[in-house]
Amino acid sequence: MNLKSGARIALLLTVVVGASVYLVRTVDLSLVVETVLEASIPMYLAGVATFFFTVPLRAKRWDVLLRDIDLHAPFRWLNGIVFLSLYLNTVLPAKSGDLYRGYKVAGEGTESTSTVLATIFVERVFDLVVLFGLLAVISIQFVQTILYDSTRLLTVGVVFAGVAVLGGYLLAARLDYLDWVRQQVDAFRRGLRCISSVRTFSIFFSLTVAVWVLNVVRIFALARAIDINLGATGVVLIAVVITILTGLPYTPAGIGIVEGATTATLIGIGVSESAGLALVLLDRSITVVLVVLIGSFYFLYSAEISSVRSIYENNTEPKMKQE
Repeated sequence: MNLKSGARIALLLTVVVGASVYLVRTVDLSLVVETVLEASIPMYLAGVATFFFTVPLRAKRWDVLLRDIDLHAPFRWLNGIVFLSLYLNTVLPAKSGDLYRGYKVAGEGTESTSTVLATIFVERVFDLVVLFGLLAVISIQFVQTILYDSTRLLTVGVVFAGVAVLGGYLLAARLDYLDWVRQQVDAFRRGLRCISSVRTFSIFFSLTVAVWVLNVVRIFALARAIDINLGATGVVLIAVVITILTGLPYTPAGIGIVEGATTATLIGIGVSESAGLALVLLDRSITVVLVVLIGSFYFLYSAEISSVRSIYENNTEPKMKQE
Protein backbone atom coordinates (compact mmCIF):
# COMPACT_ATOMS: atom_id res chain seq x y z
CA MET A 1 0.00 0.00 0.00
CA ASN A 2 1.51 3.34 -1.02
CA LEU A 3 1.47 6.50 1.06
CA LYS A 4 -1.34 8.10 -0.96
CA SER A 5 -3.65 5.12 -0.51
CA GLY A 6 -2.83 4.94 3.18
CA ALA A 7 -3.64 8.63 3.65
CA ARG A 8 -6.96 8.22 1.80
CA ILE A 9 -7.95 5.25 3.98
CA ALA A 10 -6.94 7.14 7.12
CA LEU A 11 -9.05 10.12 6.04
CA LEU A 12 -12.00 7.83 5.28
CA LEU A 13 -11.79 6.17 8.69
CA THR A 14 -11.45 9.53 10.44
CA VAL A 15 -14.51 10.96 8.68
CA VAL A 16 -16.63 7.85 9.25
CA VAL A 17 -15.64 7.56 12.92
CA GLY A 18 -16.18 11.28 13.51
CA ALA A 19 -19.61 11.26 11.89
CA SER A 20 -20.55 8.09 13.78
CA VAL A 21 -19.56 9.60 17.12
CA TYR A 22 -21.54 12.75 16.35
CA LEU A 23 -24.65 10.80 15.39
CA VAL A 24 -24.44 8.40 18.34
CA ARG A 25 -24.14 11.28 20.78
CA THR A 26 -27.00 13.34 19.35
CA VAL A 27 -29.49 10.76 18.03
CA ASP A 28 -31.62 8.04 19.64
CA LEU A 29 -30.65 5.15 17.37
CA SER A 30 -33.46 2.89 18.58
CA LEU A 31 -35.97 5.54 17.53
CA VAL A 32 -34.20 5.85 14.18
CA VAL A 33 -34.54 2.11 13.56
CA GLU A 34 -38.20 2.24 14.56
CA THR A 35 -38.83 5.16 12.20
CA VAL A 36 -37.13 3.40 9.28
CA LEU A 37 -39.04 0.16 9.84
CA GLU A 38 -42.36 2.03 9.95
CA ALA A 39 -41.70 3.86 6.68
CA SER A 40 -44.41 3.66 4.02
CA ILE A 41 -43.43 0.92 1.55
CA PRO A 42 -45.24 2.50 -1.45
CA MET A 43 -43.56 5.88 -0.88
CA TYR A 44 -40.19 4.21 -0.40
CA LEU A 45 -40.62 2.27 -3.65
CA ALA A 46 -41.56 5.53 -5.35
CA GLY A 47 -38.22 6.91 -4.16
CA VAL A 48 -36.43 3.85 -5.54
CA ALA A 49 -38.19 4.19 -8.89
CA THR A 50 -37.42 7.89 -9.27
CA PHE A 51 -33.74 7.29 -8.53
CA PHE A 52 -33.24 4.48 -11.02
CA PHE A 53 -35.28 6.25 -13.67
CA THR A 54 -32.58 8.95 -13.69
CA VAL A 55 -30.14 6.39 -15.18
CA PRO A 56 -31.73 6.18 -18.66
CA LEU A 57 -32.32 9.94 -18.54
CA ARG A 58 -28.62 10.50 -17.85
CA ALA A 59 -27.73 8.06 -20.63
CA LYS A 60 -30.01 9.85 -23.08
CA ARG A 61 -28.59 13.21 -22.03
CA TRP A 62 -25.05 12.01 -22.69
CA ASP A 63 -26.13 10.39 -25.94
CA VAL A 64 -27.35 13.80 -27.17
CA LEU A 65 -23.85 15.23 -26.68
CA LEU A 66 -22.04 12.23 -28.13
CA ARG A 67 -24.15 12.29 -31.30
CA ASP A 68 -23.21 15.93 -31.81
CA ILE A 69 -19.56 14.87 -32.08
CA ASP A 70 -20.49 11.97 -34.39
CA LEU A 71 -20.27 9.21 -31.79
CA HIS A 72 -23.26 6.88 -32.13
CA ALA A 73 -23.54 4.20 -29.46
CA PRO A 74 -26.39 1.71 -28.94
CA PHE A 75 -28.58 3.19 -26.22
CA ARG A 76 -28.83 -0.05 -24.23
CA TRP A 77 -25.04 -0.34 -24.11
CA LEU A 78 -24.67 3.33 -23.20
CA ASN A 79 -27.29 2.95 -20.47
CA GLY A 80 -25.24 0.12 -18.98
CA ILE A 81 -22.06 2.20 -19.10
CA VAL A 82 -23.79 5.10 -17.32
CA PHE A 83 -25.07 2.76 -14.59
CA LEU A 84 -21.60 1.26 -14.13
CA SER A 85 -20.15 4.76 -13.86
CA LEU A 86 -22.72 5.50 -11.16
CA TYR A 87 -21.67 2.31 -9.38
CA LEU A 88 -17.97 3.19 -9.60
CA ASN A 89 -18.68 6.73 -8.38
CA THR A 90 -20.28 5.07 -5.34
CA VAL A 91 -17.52 2.61 -4.46
CA LEU A 92 -14.53 4.72 -5.52
CA PRO A 93 -13.62 8.33 -4.62
CA ALA A 94 -13.15 11.35 -6.87
CA LYS A 95 -15.89 10.56 -9.41
CA SER A 96 -13.84 7.69 -10.86
CA GLY A 97 -16.92 6.45 -12.68
CA ASP A 98 -16.85 9.51 -14.94
CA LEU A 99 -13.28 8.68 -15.91
CA TYR A 100 -14.32 5.09 -16.63
CA ARG A 101 -17.19 5.95 -18.97
CA GLY A 102 -15.05 8.51 -20.79
CA TYR A 103 -12.34 5.94 -21.48
CA LYS A 104 -14.86 3.21 -22.27
CA VAL A 105 -16.78 5.17 -24.89
CA ALA A 106 -13.61 6.63 -26.41
CA GLY A 107 -12.15 3.14 -26.73
CA GLU A 108 -15.20 2.01 -28.70
CA GLY A 109 -15.43 5.08 -30.94
CA THR A 110 -13.38 7.29 -33.22
CA GLU A 111 -12.80 10.23 -30.87
CA SER A 112 -9.99 10.73 -28.37
CA THR A 113 -10.54 10.29 -24.66
CA SER A 114 -10.06 14.02 -24.12
CA THR A 115 -12.96 14.80 -26.45
CA VAL A 116 -15.30 12.35 -24.76
CA LEU A 117 -14.29 13.55 -21.28
CA ALA A 118 -15.08 17.08 -22.41
CA THR A 119 -18.71 16.05 -23.01
CA ILE A 120 -18.83 14.83 -19.40
CA PHE A 121 -17.40 18.18 -18.35
CA VAL A 122 -20.28 19.88 -20.21
CA GLU A 123 -22.71 17.71 -18.22
CA ARG A 124 -21.12 18.83 -14.98
CA VAL A 125 -21.26 22.49 -16.01
CA PHE A 126 -24.99 22.25 -16.71
CA ASP A 127 -25.50 20.42 -13.43
CA LEU A 128 -23.79 23.32 -11.71
CA VAL A 129 -26.02 25.81 -13.53
CA VAL A 130 -29.13 24.02 -12.24
CA LEU A 131 -27.55 23.62 -8.80
CA PHE A 132 -26.85 27.31 -8.43
CA GLY A 133 -30.29 28.11 -9.77
CA LEU A 134 -31.78 25.99 -6.99
CA LEU A 135 -29.46 27.61 -4.46
CA ALA A 136 -30.67 31.01 -5.63
CA VAL A 137 -34.29 30.00 -5.05
CA ILE A 138 -33.44 28.66 -1.60
CA SER A 139 -31.42 31.73 -0.64
CA ILE A 140 -34.26 34.05 -1.61
CA GLN A 141 -36.68 32.20 0.64
CA PHE A 142 -34.81 31.42 3.85
CA VAL A 143 -31.04 30.86 3.52
CA GLN A 144 -29.72 34.14 2.15
CA THR A 145 -26.05 33.38 2.77
CA ILE A 146 -25.91 30.12 0.81
CA LEU A 147 -25.69 31.67 -2.67
CA TYR A 148 -22.96 34.10 -1.61
CA ASP A 149 -20.86 31.44 0.13
CA SER A 150 -21.26 28.96 -2.72
CA THR A 151 -20.37 31.58 -5.34
CA ARG A 152 -17.30 32.56 -3.35
CA LEU A 153 -16.29 28.91 -3.05
CA LEU A 154 -16.78 28.41 -6.80
CA THR A 155 -14.67 31.52 -7.53
CA VAL A 156 -11.83 30.23 -5.34
CA GLY A 157 -12.07 26.84 -7.05
CA VAL A 158 -11.90 28.40 -10.52
CA VAL A 159 -8.85 30.45 -9.52
CA PHE A 160 -7.02 27.41 -8.15
CA ALA A 161 -7.99 25.38 -11.22
CA GLY A 162 -6.63 28.14 -13.46
CA VAL A 163 -3.35 28.20 -11.55
CA ALA A 164 -3.09 24.41 -11.77
CA VAL A 165 -3.73 24.43 -15.54
CA LEU A 166 -1.16 27.19 -16.09
CA GLY A 167 1.39 25.40 -13.93
CA GLY A 168 0.80 22.14 -15.79
CA TYR A 169 1.13 23.92 -19.12
CA LEU A 170 4.47 25.49 -18.14
CA LEU A 171 5.75 22.19 -16.76
CA ALA A 172 4.76 20.38 -19.94
CA ALA A 173 6.59 23.00 -21.99
CA ARG A 174 9.76 22.44 -19.97
CA LEU A 175 9.44 18.69 -20.40
CA ASP A 176 8.96 18.97 -24.16
CA TYR A 177 5.40 17.62 -23.96
CA LEU A 178 3.88 20.77 -25.40
CA ASP A 179 2.77 19.11 -28.66
CA TRP A 180 0.98 16.38 -26.71
CA VAL A 181 -0.70 19.00 -24.50
CA ARG A 182 -1.87 20.93 -27.57
CA GLN A 183 -3.38 17.76 -29.03
CA GLN A 184 -5.31 17.13 -25.80
CA VAL A 185 -6.48 20.74 -25.63
CA ASP A 186 -7.69 20.62 -29.24
CA ALA A 187 -9.62 17.42 -28.53
CA PHE A 188 -11.08 18.95 -25.38
CA ARG A 189 -12.21 22.03 -27.29
CA ARG A 190 -13.95 19.78 -29.80
CA GLY A 191 -15.81 18.13 -26.96
CA LEU A 192 -16.84 21.50 -25.53
CA ARG A 193 -18.39 22.37 -28.91
CA CYS A 194 -20.69 19.34 -28.69
CA ILE A 195 -23.75 21.58 -28.25
CA SER A 196 -23.89 22.88 -31.78
CA SER A 197 -27.55 23.79 -32.19
CA VAL A 198 -30.54 25.21 -30.35
CA ARG A 199 -32.26 21.84 -30.66
CA THR A 200 -29.36 20.03 -28.98
CA PHE A 201 -29.26 22.63 -26.23
CA SER A 202 -33.02 22.41 -25.65
CA ILE A 203 -33.06 18.61 -25.42
CA PHE A 204 -29.93 18.45 -23.27
CA PHE A 205 -31.07 21.16 -20.86
CA SER A 206 -34.56 19.63 -20.58
CA LEU A 207 -33.06 16.26 -19.67
CA THR A 208 -30.77 17.92 -17.11
CA VAL A 209 -33.75 19.60 -15.45
CA ALA A 210 -35.67 16.30 -15.53
CA VAL A 211 -32.84 14.53 -13.69
CA TRP A 212 -32.82 17.22 -11.01
CA VAL A 213 -36.60 17.15 -10.68
CA LEU A 214 -36.46 13.39 -10.06
CA ASN A 215 -33.76 13.94 -7.41
CA VAL A 216 -36.07 16.36 -5.63
CA VAL A 217 -39.07 14.01 -6.03
CA ARG A 218 -37.02 11.19 -4.47
CA ILE A 219 -36.35 13.25 -1.34
CA PHE A 220 -40.03 14.29 -1.18
CA ALA A 221 -41.21 10.66 -1.45
CA LEU A 222 -38.83 9.46 1.25
CA ALA A 223 -39.76 12.33 3.56
CA ARG A 224 -43.45 11.52 3.15
CA ALA A 225 -42.66 7.85 3.77
CA ILE A 226 -41.81 8.72 7.38
CA ASP A 227 -44.30 11.61 7.70
CA ILE A 228 -41.81 14.46 7.51
CA ASN A 229 -43.15 17.67 6.01
CA LEU A 230 -40.14 19.58 4.70
CA GLY A 231 -42.04 21.95 2.44
CA ALA A 232 -40.93 22.65 -1.12
CA THR A 233 -37.91 24.70 -0.09
CA GLY A 234 -36.75 22.15 2.46
CA VAL A 235 -36.99 19.28 -0.04
CA VAL A 236 -34.93 21.22 -2.59
CA LEU A 237 -32.39 22.19 0.07
CA ILE A 238 -31.82 18.58 1.17
CA ALA A 239 -31.56 17.39 -2.44
CA VAL A 240 -28.93 20.05 -3.12
CA VAL A 241 -26.98 19.32 0.09
CA ILE A 242 -26.85 15.59 -0.64
CA THR A 243 -25.74 16.22 -4.23
CA ILE A 244 -22.95 18.57 -3.16
CA LEU A 245 -21.68 16.30 -0.37
CA THR A 246 -21.85 13.15 -2.50
CA GLY A 247 -19.67 14.83 -5.11
CA LEU A 248 -16.85 15.65 -2.68
CA PRO A 249 -13.74 13.62 -3.59
CA TYR A 250 -12.71 12.69 -0.04
CA THR A 251 -14.66 9.44 0.41
CA PRO A 252 -16.63 7.16 -1.95
CA ALA A 253 -20.17 8.57 -2.33
CA GLY A 254 -19.39 11.00 0.49
CA ILE A 255 -19.72 8.20 3.07
CA GLY A 256 -19.65 9.65 6.57
CA ILE A 257 -19.80 13.22 5.34
CA VAL A 258 -23.29 12.96 3.81
CA GLU A 259 -24.82 11.26 6.82
CA GLY A 260 -23.46 13.71 9.38
CA ALA A 261 -23.84 16.96 7.47
CA THR A 262 -27.26 16.19 5.99
CA THR A 263 -28.65 15.12 9.36
CA ALA A 264 -27.30 18.33 10.88
CA THR A 265 -28.95 20.34 8.09
CA LEU A 266 -32.29 18.61 8.71
CA ILE A 267 -32.00 19.33 12.43
CA GLY A 268 -31.22 22.94 11.57
CA ILE A 269 -34.49 23.34 9.62
CA GLY A 270 -36.61 21.89 12.40
CA VAL A 271 -36.61 18.12 11.84
CA SER A 272 -36.01 15.93 14.90
CA GLU A 273 -32.67 14.18 15.20
CA SER A 274 -34.06 10.66 14.82
CA ALA A 275 -36.36 11.54 11.91
CA GLY A 276 -33.54 13.42 10.16
CA LEU A 277 -31.12 10.49 10.36
CA ALA A 278 -33.89 8.08 9.35
CA LEU A 279 -34.53 10.09 6.20
CA VAL A 280 -30.85 10.14 5.34
CA LEU A 281 -30.52 6.39 5.89
CA LEU A 282 -33.55 5.68 3.72
CA ASP A 283 -32.01 7.74 0.93
CA ARG A 284 -28.61 6.11 1.32
CA SER A 285 -30.21 2.67 1.24
CA ILE A 286 -31.20 3.54 -2.33
CA THR A 287 -28.30 5.63 -3.60
CA VAL A 288 -25.56 3.55 -1.95
CA VAL A 289 -26.76 0.13 -0.76
CA LEU A 290 -28.96 -0.76 -3.74
CA VAL A 291 -26.48 0.72 -6.21
CA VAL A 292 -23.63 -1.32 -4.71
CA LEU A 293 -25.67 -4.54 -4.59
CA ILE A 294 -27.06 -4.27 -8.11
CA GLY A 295 -23.92 -2.64 -9.49
CA SER A 296 -21.60 -5.34 -8.09
CA PHE A 297 -23.61 -8.07 -9.77
CA TYR A 298 -23.79 -6.18 -13.06
CA PHE A 299 -20.12 -5.23 -12.85
CA LEU A 300 -19.07 -8.87 -12.51
CA TYR A 301 -21.62 -10.04 -15.05
CA SER A 302 -20.44 -7.55 -17.67
CA ALA A 303 -16.77 -8.49 -17.11
CA GLU A 304 -15.66 -4.89 -16.75
CA ILE A 305 -12.99 -5.53 -14.09
CA SER A 306 -10.13 -5.69 -16.58
CA SER A 307 -11.41 -2.59 -18.35
CA VAL A 308 -11.41 -0.55 -15.15
CA ARG A 309 -8.05 -1.90 -14.05
CA SER A 310 -6.48 -0.87 -17.36
CA ILE A 311 -7.64 2.72 -16.86
CA TYR A 312 -5.79 3.01 -13.55
CA GLU A 313 -2.71 0.98 -14.49
CA ASN A 314 -1.95 2.57 -17.87
CA ASN A 315 -0.35 5.99 -17.88
CA THR A 316 -1.04 6.45 -21.56
CA GLU A 317 -4.34 6.99 -23.30
CA PRO A 318 -5.89 3.83 -24.78
CA LYS A 319 -5.29 3.34 -28.44
CA MET A 320 -8.08 4.97 -30.45
CA LYS A 321 -9.39 4.37 -33.89
CA GLN A 322 -8.71 7.41 -35.99
CA GLU A 323 -10.89 8.76 -38.77
